[in-house]
Amino acid sequence: LPETVVSRCQRFNFKKIPFEILKKHLEKIAKEEKVKLSKDVIERIINKSDNCARDTVGLLDMLLSTGEKNITTDIAGVILPISNTNEIVNFLQLLARQDASRALQTINRLSEEGVDLLQFAQDLLAGLRFLLVSSAGGGRPGVGLYLSPDAEKELVKLAREIETAP
Repeated sequence: LPETVVSRCQRFNFKKIPFEILKKHLEKIAKEEKVKLSKDVIERIINKSDNCARDTVGLLDMLLSTGEKNITTDIAGVILPISNTNEIVNFLQLLARQDASRALQTINRLSEEGVDLLQFAQDLLAGLRFLLVSSAGGGRPGVGLYLSPDAEKELVKLAREIETAP
């Protein structure tokens, strides 16, 4: 671009917002709107928004548009298909332990429960990327699967176990 154009432009570098900050923000909005959100719903919104405040609020608006005052995971599942991060972590642990039998049982159970397996596969890939980057010493990976602090601790622990495995 010509220097005359570049000199008239502003550049904004946006960063992803940490889980806890987004969680507090969602809880504040829900309180103001007199709506109850479960912990799983908050995690689902943050996970689907990819740590972006604008997208987080937009997804919450979509849920609020249902008119429900108690938004459960079932209600959120209709609008925000996403895998349960605990299921992702548990499945990755089964893979790391090479427990194919229980891994297949998990897939069968999820299928019977009506879980979107394509979404599960996408979230699983994000979890695998998290493990790879963590085990390579890359710090906290910026991936499409944003985790609660508990789930993140479990995956970091699993990454260490994989590192030390023979």
